[in-house]
Amino acid sequence: MAAWIALQLLRGTSVRNRMNEMASHALLLEVILGGRTRLREVLSAAGEPVGEEAVNREWIGFFKNPIRAEVRANHHMQHLANMLPRVTQSLLDRSWLLTVFERKTLATCDHPVHVVPNEDLTQTGRGTGIENAPVIYVPLTRRHSLAMYLPSAWPPPLAARGRDVRWPGVAATALYSNSCTVNSARRFLFHHPKDTPLAGFDLPQPREREVAVNAQLWGWLDEDDRQVLLDAGFGPDDLDALLEQ
Repeated sequence: MAAWIALQLLRGTSVRNRMNEMASHALLLEVILGGRTRLREVLSAAGEPVGEEAVNREWIGFFKNPIRAEVRANHHMQHLANMLPRVTQSLLDRSWLLTVFERKTLATCDHPVHVVPNEDLTQTGRGTGIENAPVIYVPLTRRHSLAMYLPSAWPPPLAARGRDVRWPGVAATALYSNSCTVNSARRFLFHHPKDTPLAGFDLPQPREREVAVNAQLWGWLDEDDRQVLLDAGFGPDDLDALLEQ
């Protein structure tokens, strides 16, 4: 079960999209920090023209028609194979809470395993990953959910019952469980046709991005490099829009 859950965390389109976006952002950052000086060196090494007009044309073209990094399937599979044993063991090291619902029902989605954000980290601008998430949650059936807790996050009322616990579900728990599913979905939510587990939820639009960049990258550009872009009609708002594409 731990290996299956680990596979869901590693194999989904969200992982591939995250890789693509991080690689594209790293490429953009490299271009911004290197500026036209670095661009001229690259063009020279490739035997391309390095006059002012040629360099400016390539510089403007990169921002107006940016190169998008794309991680290939074999790279994703290699990442999955490398990470699967470690993620599986990380899940096995957690305390497991199996919740059983008698009346309430659960939904699932195209990314069924939800990594619950670590509030202590998000308050300081840091992210949550598989190993530092206080809870990792997954609906197993219409009436069973599994929550995997870090030992430090294991609820005190459950501590006396041991490390792994079976627990009866209530309405509030079902509501929270289904909210995790809604937050984890990218494009699709699923439930049994006889159930209404998503009633009352304000369902979001499909998620188009995995990585958000909040840095003011326009200010990182050299003044002369910025001016070339401004003269071509490309400004700070265009760069912000580029990061959101």
